[in-house]
Amino acid sequence: MGSDLTSVIAEYATSPGGLWALFGLVLGLIATVSFILHYHWRYYGVNRTVIVRAQFIYFVGVAIILSVTFLSLTLYFLL
Repeated sequence: MGSDLTSVIAEYATSPGGLWALFGLVLGLIATVSFILHYHWRYYGVNRTVIVRAQFIYFVGVAIILSVTFLSLTLYFLL
């Protein structure tokens, strides 16, 4: 029975709907973490220059990772 459940989960996880749902879940998680970090940086940051640099690095990194993930998902289902 365990292998049947595993195969069903694996089939769903590699289906277009499953992968896009996982991508949406990751987007929600990143949005939540970004909101918390932005709040923390804004209200508890001491050195403005360091905070701006940290925000820039974080948001550029997130944008790059999400762009590559979106492109990979799109190409995975097109090719």
